[in-house]
Amino acid sequence: MCLGAILPEKLNRSHLCHAVRLRFLRFLLLGSLSATLVSCTAERLQPVVGTIPQSTNVVIRQLSNPHLEQVMSVADARHLLERTGLGAPPEQIAKLIGKRRHEGIDEIVGRLRTESWLTVPRWVREPAPAFWARGDMEEDERQRFNMARDREMGEFRNWWVREMIESPSPQTERLVLFWHNHFVSAYAAINEQSVAIARQNLMFRKLGTGSYRALLKAVIRDPAMLNYLDNENSSKEHPNENLARELLELFTLGEGAYDEATVKEAARTLTGYGVNDLHNLSFQIKPWGQDRGWKTLFGNHGNYDGDDLVDLILEQPTAGQFLTHKFWKNYISEINLNESELAVISATFRASDFDLTVLYRSMLATPAFWAQENRATVIKSPVDLVVGTIRTTGVLPTDWQTLSDKLAMLGQDIFGPPNVAGWPGGAAWITPARLLNRRYVLAGLTPERVSLATMKPVTTQMMAMPNTLTLRLASEDYLGPPRYSVRLLHEGKRIWDSGLLTVKGGYDTQLNGRIQNKSRLPWQTKIFETKIKTEQVSAVEIFFHNDAAGPDGDRNLFVDWVRLGNRVYLASEGKQISRCPPQNAAEPGGLYCQGKVVLTKSEPLSENTDPSPPPQDTLLAEDGVLRWADDPDEPGRNWRSFSVGFKNLRLNDRHWPGFALKIAITRKHGYLMQVENRDCYPDCLLRWPFTAWRNDRDRSRKSIALPISYPSDDNVRSHWQGLKSEDKLLVSLLWRSLPQLLAQVKNGRRYREQKDRMSAWQPHLAKIFARLTDTKYADYGAAIPLVFVRRDNSRQTMMMMSKAGQDIPHPNGNAPTAGLNAFAAKLRGHFPESSFSQVLLAQAPVSVAAGSDDLKALFADPVFQLK
Repeated sequence: MCLGAILPEKLNRSHLCHAVRLRFLRFLLLGSLSATLVSCTAERLQPVVGTIPQSTNVVIRQLSNPHLEQVMSVADARHLLERTGLGAPPEQIAKLIGKRRHEGIDEIVGRLRTESWLTVPRWVREPAPAFWARGDMEEDERQRFNMARDREMGEFRNWWVREMIESPSPQTERLVLFWHNHFVSAYAAINEQSVAIARQNLMFRKLGTGSYRALLKAVIRDPAMLNYLDNENSSKEHPNENLARELLELFTLGEGAYDEATVKEAARTLTGYGVNDLHNLSFQIKPWGQDRGWKTLFGNHGNYDGDDLVDLILEQPTAGQFLTHKFWKNYISEINLNESELAVISATFRASDFDLTVLYRSMLATPAFWAQENRATVIKSPVDLVVGTIRTTGVLPTDWQTLSDKLAMLGQDIFGPPNVAGWPGGAAWITPARLLNRRYVLAGLTPERVSLATMKPVTTQMMAMPNTLTLRLASEDYLGPPRYSVRLLHEGKRIWDSGLLTVKGGYDTQLNGRIQNKSRLPWQTKIFETKIKTEQVSAVEIFFHNDAAGPDGDRNLFVDWVRLGNRVYLASEGKQISRCPPQNAAEPGGLYCQGKVVLTKSEPLSENTDPSPPPQDTLLAEDGVLRWADDPDEPGRNWRSFSVGFKNLRLNDRHWPGFALKIAITRKHGYLMQVENRDCYPDCLLRWPFTAWRNDRDRSRKSIALPISYPSDDNVRSHWQGLKSEDKLLVSLLWRSLPQLLAQVKNGRRYREQKDRMSAWQPHLAKIFARLTDTKYADYGAAIPLVFVRRDNSRQTMMMMSKAGQDIPHPNGNAPTAGLNAFAAKLRGHFPESSFSQVLLAQAPVSVAAGSDDLKALFADPVFQLK
């Protein structure tokens, strides 16, 4: 029988005996699978006997089993730490030994956090980038925008790996990882919305230990989820069933617990749930797309929305069982299911009104969690294997910045699960190809000695030295790594040369295939002492010397930026000279053939120190954008309009990263400008007039109308009258700046695409412009109402530089251990009477003696792949 057939058939059966399981893994992981495995017979595991509870008191008695009063041994402590967290550091094992099991559970639950341990990257907390304006960008600008998002995603991915390594609560990180694999979204499938993925990670931290009900209601509003499952395009006329189906099948009830009619009705409740990319990429209900009709769900009838759907799902008798089973496989066993204990836990979870901390604690308190037959029955995920090993030993690999790439190589691409069902886990982690990779990666994680001096970080202070050159680069390796060199030129003459160098820590394309997403590039920072003054340099050249390619791989070099003292040269502003220059003008730093990148443009890194204050009572903006335009002369319509927006609009001390308005032709009020609260971030106005228009279906939506002529309607007149003086200044400047704004908008892509419609607006605009000087709006603001200013990129560039100047991670908050020899000394100090295998392995090793202290052999033992 072939390996692929044996693996799922044998490993996933709950009746597989302990002896067979270990023999199976021994043959599997050591590469000696033989017919003896198939013919092996041994005693079958007996399930733990239990009964379905009849009341809450029964539940409490079941979970108050005397087994929780037992004092924890080394094996118990290791098991508790490794199953709930990532790895089992010796010092933490030692702290648990001698405590009772229920005390250990209290400690574990008490460590759960609702915020990260490390500070998240700055951009995560800032307003979202201008995704709303991406359609107006020229192709090279759009590519630069997308590359910046890829860079953010790579940074956040590495940030999370570092958080996993350093956090005092690895239990939180495991739970957040669980939620990412339960409520699946993938960065590559959501149009480079890096901030949406990062915010989703923070949401799982905040809500992942609270109410399941609240978490579900947050998930159906989550921008990353709505984008990933195409619910943004779900409307009353064309409901999209993706989110409804996955909510039922993968998030709550499980396959077979609903029918197709339920999916269709559930989809109707979620119509109109979308994302406002202008309003900080936030959730938005689109009233015009909502189906507010009568719906039938689970035998109930009503005018239901998404929140009602969640409540109705949780009223079902089987609600909570599906999640309880997933928790069991994550924390107790992938192959042994005890239905009676599962029923106890599920009932406890339901009785708590779906409190996730109750579910979590119940998992750790149930007898099956501590049962010997359930140890070594969960295959370590790549995160378990890589991060868990680092946390256990304290040994940090010298190429720690590429750890997320190693995880991807092993099949667990952080923020990049294979499909909506997530990483399948279990046997999928140990396919023959992945086993080879796991051994390769594990060997790199367990060196006998590590020179900590070689891991000295590149700091921002080092990069800022006047004669220092810092290079950020990445590579795809094939039959060896790229070789490169760096030159500094003065008026065409070479004044410094790095000599021929080799990139280390690249991505092996022969072993893992090509990188599919640029956010996966393993960026690293190199620093050189040049003794050359910055002002002497007129150009920087980075050479790629040894291109190679074949049917099974490719060798490439990627350059991000070069820093010289206090000036930075961005590769995106450079020029590539090679046999295959990139088609994308925004990517000259990608050397796919032998050649060089020439950088001549640089910018200072210091913050803008111009002492002159910005002009008062004048709008300042980075750019103008056409959003859309109606046909102004279409007959039979009461309202025809076009919408334009500002990128980074400022007025005195106020700032809006995005601000849009509409110019409309109406039958009742003639030409007017409409300002709506959903079209600005932060809010457009300091105070909305009490009479502002409100949407009948969404009362949170407010807008005001500002006609060019004196309005006859009392309500519309009160819109202006109800404004604060600061807001009257704002809207007056918006009206007065319209000619300049439209002149700027003509440079954009959307204007060209809708040129015919905008041309049809010209006669109407001429009438508007002619009247503007005679309106009340002309009395407000400076003589020049709008100035377009080039964006100051120094702050953003400084942030980018700071990412490269990070200290090395400290596993479990401690300085890295100097290799396995130092780790062995630590083990002997903590556990003088225990063998290393008792501390490190979930069961006795199968390739070495049970009392072995040979660390290399123990890490290579098949049992180390289990927990």
